[in-house]
Amino acid sequence: AQFWLLANAVYDHSQAKRIFTLLGSAGIIGAVTGGELTNLLIKEIGLPTENLLAICAALLVVSMILVTTIWRVRGLGREEPAPADSQTEPALALVGVFRTIKQSRLLWLIIALIAVAVMVSTFIDFIFKDIGYGYYAGDKDGMTAFFGRFYGRVSLISLAIQLLLSYRILRALGVGGALLMMPLAVLTGSVAVMAVPALLSAIFLKGSEGSLEYSIDRVGRELLFLPIPLDVKKRTKVFIDIFVDRWF
Repeated sequence: AQFWLLANAVYDHSQAKRIFTLLGSAGIIGAVTGGELTNLLIKEIGLPTENLLAICAALLVVSMILVTTIWRVRGLGREEPAPADSQTEPALALVGVFRTIKQSRLLWLIIALIAVAVMVSTFIDFIFKDIGYGYYAGDKDGMTAFFGRFYGRVSLISLAIQLLLSYRILRALGVGGALLMMPLAVLTGSVAVMAVPALLSAIFLKGSEGSLEYSIDRVGRELLFLPIPLDVKKRTKVFIDIFVDRWF
């Protein structure tokens, strides 16, 4: 949520249409690297699963340095601070967020879209992991390596979609048509799992959802926010991405 809000602050409307696809690709490359590195560390080096958290912590420190550098280079946050008043109190600020959302039909529709997508994604993730746990029962490290390898391969597919197809799909179908692709893929995968509840069907379901969610679907969803003024996005987007996402 913070990353995309930062991207919205750094780039204007015309730049975002060109650059958001590239930014999404960078995120997918990170997912590919993380998945493959997990598989390598577990299977080849024998690193215990719990020790992966130390690598996560080190990467978060690098991320903090990068964000601070971007903030300084682009000169963000140099505008005069708003005068302190009662509206800055958390409770009143939250009321302001609700009021802003209530006044925007577009924000309501975005919230509804995110809510449905998050609930469906949660069900799919549970089904996939439940079948995977059953298949790798009693083999914790084998299961960790499988999930790392799976998410790495899914991210590679997602990267290919992002680099080779995203721009063409958005230009041909528009944002609405692009956002319909993941629901159609999920519907097909769900029917497959219901018909044959095996690991291969679960891989197809989660793979199709994951490869589209972090490529064309993510870019399309972020483009929905572009018509909304930046000051409104600052008040509402983090709330939507965090509160709405986690609640649903």
